[in-house]
Amino acid sequence: MSCLGTEPVQIPEEVNLPPSIMSAPEARAMGTSLDQIVVFDEGDREMEQEFQVVVRDPNADQSLEYQIWVDFNGSLDSLVGSGTIEPTGTMDRSFTFTVRSDKLGPAAACRKVELLVSTEFDFDIGTMLREPVEPLDIAQAVWWVRVIDTGDVDRQAIDLDSCR
Repeated sequence: MSCLGTEPVQIPEEVNLPPSIMSAPEARAMGTSLDQIVVFDEGDREMEQEFQVVVRDPNADQSLEYQIWVDFNGSLDSLVGSGTIEPTGTMDRSFTFTVRSDKLGPAAACRKVELLVSTEFDFDIGTMLREPVEPLDIAQAVWWVRVIDTGDVDRQAIDLDSCR
């Protein structure tokens, strides 16, 4: 015996859930955990600061876009990186990005580094540089970077309260 269905079957559309950003397990040892003030020493002559995170997205087969901003000022001048984070088939994706020293310096400064992640950014120049196409489909991580130069003692004093 068999049964023939005459009603159309509705397959629910996959829900797009927003991503989230967490510190990578090794970030604390690197000094770049989300709950730390990052110290970038120009005196070490490092050419860049590396940041490691885990991007969690329940939509495991979905590509994500990212943007990296330093001291966002409302224009593209503060955009220092963007691209795609490819799906891995799992919810957690390890992601590493770097910010060059010329975007962090000069010494005796406090910089705000932001990582934004979304399924897709609107990126309408002039109005929506950082807005996702789908409202609320965004994750943000913020690091405060204290830039010093141990080779120049006079330029080390930073009032972290003055960070933007």
